[in-house]
Amino acid sequence: MDHLPPLPPPPRPRASPATLLAAQAAVATLVLALSLTPARGGTALMLPLSFRATPALSLAWARAHGAAVIGSGPYAGSLLLRLPPSTSTADALSHGAVMLSLPEALCGADRR
Repeated sequence: MDHLPPLPPPPRPRASPATLLAAQAAVATLVLALSLTPARGGTALMLPLSFRATPALSLAWARAHGAAVIGSGPYAGSLLLRLPPSTSTADALSHGAVMLSLPEALCGADRR
């Protein structure tokens, strides 16, 4: 009997285009979130996620965490803050707010 050529290996399963698109979206979202996260000791815009947020609640949270208030933000309850090194974005999320990195130059000279 003649030697037959070896059989090719079975094809590897491929990820579906939907799976690849979902993975790319997850990576893009993670990169965006990390790029907008303020540095400890930097300036940030605090945006409350609740419609019931008031400036007084935001101010109380900022003072309790040692953040210096630079001024009020563009939305009700939002604040421009200078964060102390000990404050993290997770602290703000547990309060129901998002911290976005903000260059100090955008805070305005009249707000210091």
